[in-house]
Amino acid sequence: EIKAIQTESIKISSLLVLPVAFALIFSPDVFVSVIFERGNFTHENTMIVANCLRILGFALPFVVYMKIFSSIFFSHENTKTPMYVALVCAFLNAVTSIILMQFIGIYGIIIGSAFSYIADALITFLLLKRKRLIILDVKDVLIFNLKVLLAGALFGVFCFFFLSYYGGTSYYKNVFEYSIFIKFLYLAIFGTIGVLLYCVLLKLLKVDFVKLFK
Repeated sequence: EIKAIQTESIKISSLLVLPVAFALIFSPDVFVSVIFERGNFTHENTMIVANCLRILGFALPFVVYMKIFSSIFFSHENTKTPMYVALVCAFLNAVTSIILMQFIGIYGIIIGSAFSYIADALITFLLLKRKRLIILDVKDVLIFNLKVLLAGALFGVFCFFFLSYYGGTSYYKNVFEYSIFIKFLYLAIFGTIGVLLYCVLLKLLKVDFVKLFK
């Protein structure tokens, strides 16, 4: 039962977070533009924030996995191990950020943060394996994640080409000159199409995602 619960937790997390991560990697500028670009928040600011989100997109799945792995320690009344890991990763974050920001500015801080999230998830997982507190159906999780990864990647490509196509037309430019309501309506329509496409891709790859939520 523990094996099934832990395996399903990883699966559900991958199913939900990977498409979001790919959307952030492929087309973060559009989301930032719609939500923030107005007044003193210029297009240049949009591109800076978008690039930061793009970097964090690579670390997003690891942030979710880290929370799952830490909760396993908590369930065994072990709060010290996650705290020690967090302290080590915070130190790595500070060192990496200070070094990289000398060369690439704010992006160095973001890369440092992303690196610390990834390190935290990997270290916590290895400690769980060492203490034999995590029991996963490795083959099942690996195959599932590869399928979801492929579906998420195709979803990200869809985001990129869809938004790039409209980005090169006057229609797209006019849309973003409209009110906030129209901007969010545009993203809502795009998001609905994207989610439907993602579900279809999962079905084609024979991923029974509905069963996970029962």
